[in-house]
Amino acid sequence: MNIKEAREILVRFNEWIKLFGHGYSTDLVSAIDTVVSDGWILLKDTKPELYQECIIFNGVVLSGFVYNRLGSFDDNGEGLYCIVDATHWMPLPEAPKK
Repeated sequence: MNIKEAREILVRFNEWIKLFGHGYSTDLVSAIDTVVSDGWILLKDTKPELYQECIIFNGVVLSGFVYNRLGSFDDNGEGLYCIVDATHWMPLPEAPKK
């Protein structure tokens, strides 16, 4: 299960709790939305610089994509791929030093 699938399950669970929870409430959706570890940045909170090359996550980790004017990621002008469902991103690390 990836983050997107887990979030969808939690959205449905929260709806059930609101209907049948007898006053009990939980905010598991925002909990999963704010879990960012090891440098991952939640895309809905912070966008990369325009044309910044990034590592992105949309259920799998992908690299070599740039953030474009449309609010999605593409393969730096190659025209083969456009990723519209990314949830997290991180800048590329520094290149190795010798």
